[in-house]
Amino acid sequence: MRAWHKPVRYLLVDAYPIYQSALAIRADKLAASRACLAALAPLFQRAQRDYITGPGPTNQFLDKSVSLS
Repeated sequence: MRAWHKPVRYLLVDAYPIYQSALAIRADKLAASRACLAALAPLFQRAQRDYITGPGPTNQFLDKSVSLS
């Protein structure tokens, strides 16, 4: 930004909305998908915990990915 008289670097990731309905399932599909969800939900939870406790590798990957395009 010119007003700061210094370069501003940022990466806007608009692919991970932070609201409860980001991961949801329709009520009529719940019973048929229960086994899959029982395996999938812990993976999402672990990934979120891992990112919160150590965001460096993911942030570096995202930065590198954007730099390539």
